[in-house]
Amino acid sequence: MLDVAIAGGGLTGHSSGNAAYLAQFSAWGQARSDHAFDSDRQNLKECLSEQDRYQLTPRPVLETVEATLDEALVFLGQLDLDMAGIAVENGGSALMLETQAPFRSFLHTLTDDVIAFNRTCCALSNVPYEHKLSNDYKQRILRGVAAGWREFSLAASRLLLSRAEARGLDLSGSHSFGELS
Repeated sequence: MLDVAIAGGGLTGHSSGNAAYLAQFSAWGQARSDHAFDSDRQNLKECLSEQDRYQLTPRPVLETVEATLDEALVFLGQLDLDMAGIAVENGGSALMLETQAPFRSFLHTLTDDVIAFNRTCCALSNVPYEHKLSNDYKQRILRGVAAGWREFSLAASRLLLSRAEARGLDLSGSHSFGELS
């Protein structure tokens, strides 16, 4: 469990500065990633109980990914990051790498775990295309996951940029897409 307190609309911890906030975000992301597979299995159970066999693998995976990344955006929005001195590079905040870091392996691990689970799941053995996923089906799932990752990344970048603008920081000297050197 993270040691954080809500104060003045932003999360604060024992340390100050962006490094501490980003460490909190990273720990939060890792904790959510650890529970993502359980969430996927719960979503799968709900689909099976409704006897809805349409896309039994992609729907639960994408629901899990979207829910986790949506929660991450909310958490990121609560951090009281100091945007002064944070560069804007190629149209995005220089904090994006740290923002994405907790989730880099999450998406691959989740999809790998789901594929492995499907091969051994008795409930899916009666649905051959879900029990043993074809390469084409796996690629469709991965494209859906990639789209969710892209949406998260763009939303996180917009969030960070809007926080910088809201604090009246001058972003005019920053590099962005389309600028000529």
